[in-house]
Amino acid sequence: MSARATDGSALRIRGLPAQLSAISHRTIRTFAVAILVCISSSSTRTLLADEPLSAILDRLEQTNHRLNRSLSIESRTLAGAQLIASKSDTPAIDRRIRVLVSGGEISAHAIQTLAEELDTRIASDWSRDSAGSGSRIALNVNLGSSDDKALTLTPLRPDDPLYRIRISSPDIDTFRTVLAHELTHVVLHQRFGDSLPPWFDEGLASREDAPHRVRIRQQIIDGWIRSGRFPAIDRVIQRQRIDADDVQSYAVSTTLVDYLLTRLSHSELEQLIDTTIASGWPAAVRRTGFESTAELEAAWRDRLLRRESLPQAARAENRPVR
Repeated sequence: MSARATDGSALRIRGLPAQLSAISHRTIRTFAVAILVCISSSSTRTLLADEPLSAILDRLEQTNHRLNRSLSIESRTLAGAQLIASKSDTPAIDRRIRVLVSGGEISAHAIQTLAEELDTRIASDWSRDSAGSGSRIALNVNLGSSDDKALTLTPLRPDDPLYRIRISSPDIDTFRTVLAHELTHVVLHQRFGDSLPPWFDEGLASREDAPHRVRIRQQIIDGWIRSGRFPAIDRVIQRQRIDADDVQSYAVSTTLVDYLLTRLSHSELEQLIDTTIASGWPAAVRRTGFESTAELEAAWRDRLLRRESLPQAARAENRPVR
């Protein structure tokens, strides 16, 4: 907003038609005071009644300048949240993954490169269809945070296939594994849709987890073995949701997927998931090579007991045990 006096009784405001720009002294004063009353502190408001119009307009001009500066800063911040233009010739708008980084010393471009490499590697394991490959990912990263958490949100609308990933991580090494975990969720949902059973979803994504998370799961498994009390896998298989703090269900899901991958090829596992979604688990269980969930559970439990007898190094490497 820009206002200048033209004579002692009227003002002409730039940007308005001539017939509207001649405004009485009293009208413009009332208008300016009203704006300042809305945006000023209470101590400032008490001074307005006695100030001359020129002083009020100066104050309004200064306030307008501050607001414009704030808007400019906000615009630059929002621009940083848009597609990060790679140093290649590919236009930013064509990039599949958008990146916004706060904290840490690594650039958004480096994180985008890492994300694209992981996405390509993970997607190569699954027959992602054309609809899935056309989706986009908005990745919001907070590095150097004391938190170690992540969240992936699936698209809100079918006509806007945007996945939103938010990650807070203390360091780049931890971030790399968390990102791989979350990108696995995205790729799986692109391939199988929202009907993907949670135990498959978390069991497959958790194979990307950092060593400290693997150690936590091993401690849980060791507890099962020491107590001789194993969870019923059927309860985990039937769940419609697995909460982030449900470490027992995560351990069941991951070890069960690990076991299935010692018996099935990757394409056979994919067919098992498709059948589960289409016909339910009771119809799909025979694709595992067992007649029932009870038989599968007994074999899964036996594998965990045999793995416990392996040297620690072999368990850490997650070597297949048939």
